[in-house]
Amino acid sequence: MSVLIPVDGGPEKLVPANGAYFSLEELQEAVGGYIELVPIPAIPGAVLIVDEDGLSKRLPANDVATYLAQQRVVGPVVMCARALLR
Repeated sequence: MSVLIPVDGGPEKLVPANGAYFSLEELQEAVGGYIELVPIPAIPGAVLIVDEDGLSKRLPANDVATYLAQQRVVGPVVMCARALLR
């Protein structure tokens, strides 16, 4: 299962359009730009997909994602298992 973690508001379930794997375009649309993978230290095999230019765009902090990543994360984030990425 995958979750969209917005900056404000609660998480939302996110399902790949084809039912199996996310496309690059789906992930870019979800986070609002080019993507970067950020590991989640406490959850092996899971990653956060973030906007790689989020800091330069001055996106607001994402407190939930920052807690999970144990580093500053900004903007909307997709959390998913690495296995859902191709």
